[in-house]
Amino acid sequence: MKIGDRKLKVVLLLPKILFSVLFAALFMVLTKIKFWPIFGTESSFSFGVMFGPVISRFLNAYWGTSVIMLSRVIGFATGYYKMGDISNLPKFVMSWLTFLPIMMGGIYFSKMFKGDRRLIVIPTLSILLFLLHPIGREVWFCSFFWTIPLLIAFLKPSIDRLLKNHLAQVYAYSLGSAFTDHAVGSITYLYFMNIPAEFWIQAIPFTIVERLIIAAGISFFYFAIKLSIMVMQRVSALTVLMETSKQTAEKEKTMEVKVKEKGERKRSEDA
Repeated sequence: MKIGDRKLKVVLLLPKILFSVLFAALFMVLTKIKFWPIFGTESSFSFGVMFGPVISRFLNAYWGTSVIMLSRVIGFATGYYKMGDISNLPKFVMSWLTFLPIMMGGIYFSKMFKGDRRLIVIPTLSILLFLLHPIGREVWFCSFFWTIPLLIAFLKPSIDRLLKNHLAQVYAYSLGSAFTDHAVGSITYLYFMNIPAEFWIQAIPFTIVERLIIAAGISFFYFAIKLSIMVMQRVSALTVLMETSKQTAEKEKTMEVKVKEKGERKRSEDA
């Protein structure tokens, strides 16, 4: 690889690293702002569940997932997040899997824009795992929620034709992401916390409202970041234009001075 190519790659990588740091910091802050309880547990949903999926959209699915995972590790290392006691294995494992639903929701949201139908694997596996669990079989109808991201991923071309407005399309992708998060989160809580059947039933009406709100939050953060980047690009372009204009003006001024000096020397020689 040529030195010039390496330098170019470094230059192109710097903005991505900068945004990764900014996104990770904002994500960690938002995970501390709670807005909705998780039925049958002592935990609550945070605004991180809305912002997390958007990270993967702007950094790419796997880089975004790595940023979220790294933020969890850094949080544990600094004491920002509390790690579960290893003597209580389910809680210890859950403390590490807390962001897994958000990461899966991020992969779904990111790849929905490309129309990747392989996304149906996540909700399909979630449904199967739910029905394989004894408690899941008692409340099998709860798994119907996860047909939503399955259908959205499978029918994306039709949805895009039907919802010609970009805002509506993004909300549909966000809704699929929100229910993907719900699917993966439900499986982890079911297998590691054994949430009783009655809590699953009680949560049904709240789940609908909760996911609609989360989808709206994902859409909001997506457009907010997109607008911010557009503004930054315009400001950057304007700065470059102003600097170029300034340099051009200085060159023209220098040329005028040189022409003037040349003219004065010629007049002196003629005299």
